Amino acid sequence: MDMPMGRQTMNHRRRGGLLGRAGQSMTEFIIVWPTILLLTLGSLQMGLIYWARATVNLATFQAARAGALDHSKIDSMKEEFYKSMAPQYAFKADAGSIIKAYKRVEKEGKDGYIKVERISPSAKEFSAYGVKTKAGTPIPNDNLMYRSTKPSGGSTMSIQDANLLKVKVTYGYKLVVPLMKTIIIKILKTGMMPRQYGKDEKVKAAETDPFLLSLYADDRIPIVSYATVRMQTSPMNM
Repeated sequence: MDMPMGRQTMNHRRRGGLLGRAGQSMTEFIIVWPTILLLTLGSLQMGLIYWARATVNLATFQAARAGALDHSKIDSMKEEFYKSMAPQYAFKADAGSIIKAYKRVEKEGKDGYIKVERISPSAKEFSAYGVKTKAGTPIPNDNLMYRSTKPSGGSTMSIQDANLLKVKVTYGYKLVVPLMKTIIIKILKTGMMPRQYGKDEKVKAAETDPFLLSLYADDRIPIVSYATVRMQTSPMNM
């Protein structure tokens, strides 16, 4: 039995409408999904960076404490920083995983992806307050409450302030999320994103700073952290 002409026309229109809506949905999906993908990957990478930054902040404080207890020695601070960064890469709470994680961070340090600097006391303070000995030039750490609080010897700090250890650590964090590492490195190289490399000193251009260039070449970004603690031993200029 033949279908009436009017009903055939309605069915054709219905089918055409369904096909049109399907095509429209596919077009919208093609336009929207790259944005959704970028937002998802970006959120994941930023979460990992935030986690790493929290670990770096704690590790920097622990490194400064180690320096305060060992005459502000850079080697002691580096070793403590490596130990405190190990949890970032130890995914099991057993000795083997922790040792493996420590060796990984230590290798990063030896490869030049970690920079530990003593900002204060500086050479000026050692020149002003240091006492020359065979072992080095320590700044007196005893009886500080009875010593003069006025700067002297060409320093802008008092001897009490010279016994405050300020440490700066720059950690080259390796980006791991596909696509985002390329985008973030390009943004940093072009200077479109404010760099935190040096909050209280002149920021060097990414194109000329060898340290930054070495980080970018290995898909790493600089995470900078500062810590200030009171010296418990005499600061020593070795």
